[in-house]
Amino acid sequence: MSATDSYFLPHLLDAAQQAIELVEDTDAKRFAALKAQFVKHGHTLHQSVPGDGPGPVRYLAEKWGMARYLRTLDDAEKFLVQVGGAQ
Repeated sequence: MSATDSYFLPHLLDAAQQAIELVEDTDAKRFAALKAQFVKHGHTLHQSVPGDGPGPVRYLAEKWGMARYLRTLDDAEKFLVQVGGAQ
């Protein structure tokens, strides 16, 4: 490892961590906004957590005891449109 590498590597790692935190914060805000929109249409929207099982975070929309599993926030947005929510 050169002196240049040892200088840039910590900075790159810091920048990568900041980017990850920004994405997580953005996803949390997006989930909260979607959850509020689902409530307006009589549904609840739930988010799994890492302790719920293997794999990435998943989402669950529910109404009248029926559930729809959604893989991503994009899928949740599409389902919201299907149930009469705004685009």
